[in-house]
Amino acid sequence: DGGNTWAPRSIPSAEDEDFNYRFNSISFKGKEGWIVGKPAILLYTPDAGESWERIPLSAELPGDMVYIKATNEKSAEMVTDEGAIYVTSNRGYNW
Repeated sequence: DGGNTWAPRSIPSAEDEDFNYRFNSISFKGKEGWIVGKPAILLYTPDAGESWERIPLSAELPGDMVYIKATNEKSAEMVTDEGAIYVTSNRGYNW
């Protein structure tokens, strides 16, 4: 309805942790969406936010994720605060 109605959503894979996340960037293309935040978290939804999957990140990722852009089906581009640019085409399993 164009953002007139909002409903809270929980992210089960992040609920058991003792801190709150700050989302830095959210991007959708069709029903697929991505969220990056701090402390380091990457989330993916294939169904317009009905469910979310936490995607594991490498400890070697340089810097904090600051931006993500959904580009195609199962694909996105991600940028860190150190200028690193990553691309995935398989739901974030490889960058």
